[in-house]
Amino acid sequence: MIEYSQYYTNSIYSKLLIEKIAVESPRIVLDMGIGDGSLTKAAILKWADAQYIAIDLDKRNCDAMREYSPKIRIIQEDGLKSKLNKKLKIKVGSVDVAICNPPYEKIKFERYHETIFKSAKLNSCINSRNITTDIIFLANNLSLLRKNGYLGIILPDGLLTRADLYSLRSDLINNHTLKYIIQLPDKIFHKTEARTHILILTKGKSSYSKVKLLLSNSIGECIDSIEVSKESLIQRMDFTFQKWNLFQKNTGKTLFEINAEIVRGSYSHKELKEIDLDYFHTTDFKNQNLKSFENHKYDLIGKNIAIKGDILMARVGKRCVGKLVFIQEGNILISDCIYRIRVPKTFRKIVWDTLNSSYGQEWINVFAHGVCAQVISKKDLLNFPLDI
Repeated sequence: MIEYSQYYTNSIYSKLLIEKIAVESPRIVLDMGIGDGSLTKAAILKWADAQYIAIDLDKRNCDAMREYSPKIRIIQEDGLKSKLNKKLKIKVGSVDVAICNPPYEKIKFERYHETIFKSAKLNSCINSRNITTDIIFLANNLSLLRKNGYLGIILPDGLLTRADLYSLRSDLINNHTLKYIIQLPDKIFHKTEARTHILILTKGKSSYSKVKLLLSNSIGECIDSIEVSKESLIQRMDFTFQKWNLFQKNTGKTLFEINAEIVRGSYSHKELKEIDLDYFHTTDFKNQNLKSFENHKYDLIGKNIAIKGDILMARVGKRCVGKLVFIQEGNILISDCIYRIRVPKTFRKIVWDTLNSSYGQEWINVFAHGVCAQVISKKDLLNFPLDI
């Protein structure tokens, strides 16, 4: 279901989320953005005597849940709004357990968002240009929880991995208490390949130092686990990265340390199709790793052109991210979905061999992240370690 940018939760993962909330007898349970009711249905099986409040913008979802159980107080409302407590007729800080699978959509920062973020102690989001609906739902849930109240929320990969949300993760870790982070399998939501995670946290600071990270399989079983320091989660919170990072002992130089130049193309694929020039895009990666081009004479100032000795990498894509080509001859104009990696001649072979090794391919799989399409950041790529 994507009419309101909402992706409904599989009952398997709803049960997993509820199982990880260590509360015996909550008085008030809130489900913000109820969707098809999967989370609330799982919660009722665990806490039959709780008072349930559920909101959703979609009237059909509200009507369906009223039919399911008259004990749930259903309110048709937008979870993005401020002062939700007045609409719900509850006090701020009165909710014992909040459960949520928020919608995902980019939105413009509004002045009233500042109040929501301050109440949730997520001040880094104030005036941010990268606001999405899941962040607003996260903040609204935190603001309504009582101190030490539990929040179980399903979040997209970006919030846990994007470099530009570093400060948001810092706010979460320093002002609240993370209990579990569970990485879910890819492609569990209909019509999206987005990777998602369950966060279980309590409102307010505590003296905790370690967080348990879990990996779930396709039937909702946690098949692997690690414990990491809360400080390490500010960089990234996903299980895949943290497990890889836990066992790495990199002693070699990085691409940055050998003065590698990494740039992306200047034209979008759409723009390139409209001009009568040869170019290289992610659709041009084939099975061959070595490629020769003509010696083109481009009359383009300041545009990124790859030449002999450069390595091309797909920086973004659903299935092609991290694919590589080494240019043996000629030159080519590249799209903005391509990184051009240019290194001193003495390092070309070691860079190419390391990127193509099993270690390099594992690194690419670990560091690629994103919601709709996977992406490798330039910052991460510059820190790619070489066996030198």
